[in-house]
Amino acid sequence: MENSHIVDPYSSHLPLLRVLLAAYQPKQIVEFGPGNFSTELFLNSGAKVMSIEMQEPAWYQAIKNKHAAQLKKNQLDLHLSLGADAFLALEYPDHIDLAFIDGHADSRPETANLMFEKKAGIVIVHDFEYKGYGWERMNVNANLYDTVSWKQRDPANDKDGYFHYVETVAFISKIPVL
Repeated sequence: MENSHIVDPYSSHLPLLRVLLAAYQPKQIVEFGPGNFSTELFLNSGAKVMSIEMQEPAWYQAIKNKHAAQLKKNQLDLHLSLGADAFLALEYPDHIDLAFIDGHADSRPETANLMFEKKAGIVIVHDFEYKGYGWERMNVNANLYDTVSWKQRDPANDKDGYFHYVETVAFISKIPVL
């Protein structure tokens, strides 16, 4: 198969997610930006998932249709929260084992900061290589969180002889909370 080695950049975070799900077995996950890959992976792990779509009503509906059974069983708590800061008005679980940040481009650092404030056990941010998301606004207490980075090459975006990588970073609490 031609180009079979090329990985879909929308799934570049999966290897890190799989390792962390297996190692920590989170029971409660908050996901900013439901996806074809991540939402299903989280649900298949048996965790209860709160997922927030922040940009596209049509995508929210597609996820709602795809995971109707999990919604009915209350395994998935799906929200449409449009806009960069609308997520602040939502009510979050008291205990969050894992948070996955892959939502609205204008507020990714702020959603991560909220999860740090809520003492999520693991906070994972996707597309960390893209500086346009404003990651410098993220406030991580290095005394409380260790960092693990996963980079996957994205050959479709290689330019001028330089490799392009998609980076996913996990901040793992040094204090056991899972």
